[in-house]
Amino acid sequence: RQRWITALELAKTRAIRIRSNQSDDSGDEEEEAECASPSDKSEGHGTLKYLSGKLDDLSAFNDLIAKHGAALQRSLSELENLKLPAESGEKIKAVNERATLFRITSNAMINACRDFLDLAEAHSRKWQRALQHECEQRIRLEETIEQLAKQHNNLERACRGAPSLSANPAADASRGGSVQSGKTDPSDEDEETEYFDAMEDVH
Repeated sequence: RQRWITALELAKTRAIRIRSNQSDDSGDEEEEAECASPSDKSEGHGTLKYLSGKLDDLSAFNDLIAKHGAALQRSLSELENLKLPAESGEKIKAVNERATLFRITSNAMINACRDFLDLAEAHSRKWQRALQHECEQRIRLEETIEQLAKQHNNLERACRGAPSLSANPAADASRGGSVQSGKTDPSDEDEETEYFDAMEDVH
């Protein structure tokens, strides 16, 4: 019966804590899911889910230890107040002292667990923000690499087209020069013609 009661209390505490954590972390998970790749998202989600489950267990056991410790201390106090023989009273007193030491140790462990729980929850949110920042940086880096690749392709196409464009004007200029060199000056032909005409008139 005690096991069933403990299991029910543990399940109830875990359900309450999971409900509160889901409402707090839903925004961060949506932002992380927008930019994470499928493999990274599944791996990160699995790790965070596992850690979150362990933190929930730790918190639930923390509450149960505090609750059962207080109940044990009350029971021992009530037992000590009963009118019993002297021998029984001494034994009950020794048990009560041991229970007090156990309670002090349990309280120290509970405080340490609570500090660890708070620290883990705070760092869990920091890790989620760090993963989000890393994801955004990766997206910007991929966009930059894509732009550089496009610029490299454009530059390569421009370099391939530049030699053919520069060779055509040179060929045209050489062809134009040869045509002009092959032509004779009309004024020279006229002078030679007039010269021969003058020689015929003298004879």
